Amino acid sequence: MPDVSIDHEADAAYVTLRFGAVARTVDHGRFIADYDGDGEVVGIEIPTLQRIPEASEILRVVPGDAEALVRQGIEKVTEQLASPSSGAPGGTPPATGTMRRSARPAGGGRSKAPLEEVRFLSVAEVATILRVTKMTVYRMVHSGALPAVRVGRSYRVPERAVHDYLHEADLRLEQRRSR
Repeated sequence: MPDVSIDHEADAAYVTLRFGAVARTVDHGRFIADYDGDGEVVGIEIPTLQRIPEASEILRVVPGDAEALVRQGIEKVTEQLASPSSGAPGGTPPATGTMRRSARPAGGGRSKAPLEEVRFLSVAEVATILRVTKMTVYRMVHSGALPAVRVGRSYRVPERAVHDYLHEADLRLEQRRSR
C-alpha cells in the first residue's frame, strides 16, 4: 500500500509508491514523478491539492507495473482530503507511528549520539537550511536521502543528518572538481 503525506500548508501531497533513491525527477505538469536508477517510479508529487490528477492521467506516463499502486495512492489522497481527521482546519490529525530510515546510516557510520543529545528539525526548518521547498524535503525523506522520524502527521529530521547530507554533497562536488 502506498504511503501518502499531505502538507496542507504547502497545498501539496506526496505518494510514495516504493522506497528507493531518486535518480531523476520529471515534471509532468499536474504531477511530478520521481524515478530510481532503473526507471521505476519511486513516488508522485501532487503540487496542488486543488487539482488532483486522475490515476489514468498519471498512468499515461508512468510504467504500467505501478498501476495498482498509483490507483491506491490517488484514492488514499482523495480519502484523506475528504476525511474530517485529515489535518485540515477543524480536523484532528490521526496518530501514526511510521518511522523512516535512510538506506545508509545517519552520520556516515559514526557512532550514534545519546538520544537526549539528538536535536530534531521540522521539515520547514530543514527547507530553510537547505534553501529548498518543503516538498523537496519531503521527497528527500521519502527517497531515503534524509533519515526522518514520523511523529503523528509530522516528520522530524535529526539535525546531524542534515549536516551529514551537506557534507557528503560538498565531498561529491570536490571530487568532481578534482577530475
